[in-house]
Amino acid sequence: MPTGLEDWFMNFTHVVRSAVTSESLANIPRPYSELAIFGIFKGGEIASFIGLFKRKLYVFILGGCLVHPIYRFILIKRLTSETTTNNSYKIIRARCRKLQGRFLIGGLLIGPVASMIYASKHTASDVKQICYKIRCDDKNMTLDRTSLAFGLVGWYWKRFQGAVDGVNIALAYCLLLLAVNLSLLFTENF
Repeated sequence: MPTGLEDWFMNFTHVVRSAVTSESLANIPRPYSELAIFGIFKGGEIASFIGLFKRKLYVFILGGCLVHPIYRFILIKRLTSETTTNNSYKIIRARCRKLQGRFLIGGLLIGPVASMIYASKHTASDVKQICYKIRCDDKNMTLDRTSLAFGLVGWYWKRFQGAVDGVNIALAYCLLLLAVNLSLLFTENF
């Protein structure tokens, strides 16, 4: 049963590289569905790390990298000698990890809604053009692929908290990959 997302799936997975042609990249029968999927990925990435703006190395941190340490600091400061037990730090760590999972769930839910709000301000042909640009952006697709792969590995490891760690590892990997590509670009030009 065709869903209209076969070309998107072939481009995303690169299972058969020869199937990704310029015609298949330009064939976008369901642009709003593709934009919603893109929103899911970006929402999850933003919720766990807030990431890369185009090809620049600006990194703004949220979710697992900012809120977790602040929340942990607040909970540790609330501890008194009367309320501290042998397991206090373990309980605090578990509460912080649960908070990270909630950020990921929120990002996965808000991402498609935000992308649909964004798409409602554009015509259907503009949305198709946006989807085409998303399909052609190698760095963005690499980020989404690694986020999915590492997120699934993390999910298997520790459910939502592990998925947050997996997405953070994927984002760090893509930052490293981008930094290596930029340094090679600078050495070739000079």
